[in-house]
Amino acid sequence: MVSIHDLSYSREATVAAIRDYYRFLVSMYMDESNVLEPPAGGWPSIPPHGWANFGKTDEVMGLLRELPYLDQCSEPYQIHAAPYTVFADWQNTEENCDGQKLKKWTEPWPDEIQCEIPAHIVGLTAYNDPSPAILLDTELGVIYWYECSGKLEENDETEGVQGDPYAWEEDGLIPEDQVEWRGACGIWSIENFFKMLKEQFRKLNFVPIGPREVQDVWVGQADELKETQVAVQNIYRKHGWPDMARFNREACRAEVKLAIRPWQN
Repeated sequence: MVSIHDLSYSREATVAAIRDYYRFLVSMYMDESNVLEPPAGGWPSIPPHGWANFGKTDEVMGLLRELPYLDQCSEPYQIHAAPYTVFADWQNTEENCDGQKLKKWTEPWPDEIQCEIPAHIVGLTAYNDPSPAILLDTELGVIYWYECSGKLEENDETEGVQGDPYAWEEDGLIPEDQVEWRGACGIWSIENFFKMLKEQFRKLNFVPIGPREVQDVWVGQADELKETQVAVQNIYRKHGWPDMARFNREACRAEVKLAIRPWQN
C-alpha cells in the first residue's frame, strides 16, 4: 500500500496519466477522433481563474485548461471511459456558466455529504445515475471514487492508499468535516488509479460494448444482455486481447459490432 505521506501532486504527471489512459482506450475500443487535445496555451474556453461561483483554485483551473478531453458532444451518445462512466468534457463548457451548476454536475452535492467539496478538489466525471463521482485532489495527489463498488476494490491488484481519512484527520491532513465523504470512497494515487482502470479492462471485468459503452461484470444484466457481454469478452480474447502484440483491434471492433447489433435494434 502507498502511504499518503509519500504522495505528491504534479500537474504535468496528471496530464500525462490521463492522456496515456485515453490512448489506452483508443488502442482497445474507442475512436481516436473522440480524444480532443488542447491547443498551445490551453483551452481558451476555460477561464484561467474559473467560472462565476465555481470557487476552485488556480491550480485546478490550470489543470482543466491543459487536460485532453473526450468529445462528449459527438453523436450518437456520450462515451464511457469506464463502466457507465462519462468523463466531463470541461473544454465544452460555456464561459458564462454558473459555477454552482458545474459543481452539481460533477460532485456529490453538499446536501448529500453534509459539506462542501474543497476548492482544491475537482470532479472528473458527470455525476448522475449511473455515472459515478470521481474526483481529483490537487493537494494530496489522489483520486477518489465516491461510493466505489466493493467488487472493484476486491479485484484491484494495484496499490491503493494506505490508511483511511480518519487517520488523515488525526494527522492534520484534512479537516474533520471532510472525513466522512472521503471514507465512502475508493482512494488511489493518481497514477495508480489509471493503472487500476487499465487492469480491469485487461481482465475484461470492464467490457466495451462497442466504441462508446462500457459495462462491468458485476452489475446484474438481463439474460440476453449478459449473453452479449460474454460474447464480446470471447471476441476480445479471440483477437488476442490483452496481448497488444497480438491484438487485432480493427477485426475485433468489426466482430463486436455484429455481435451487439441484435439487441441494439
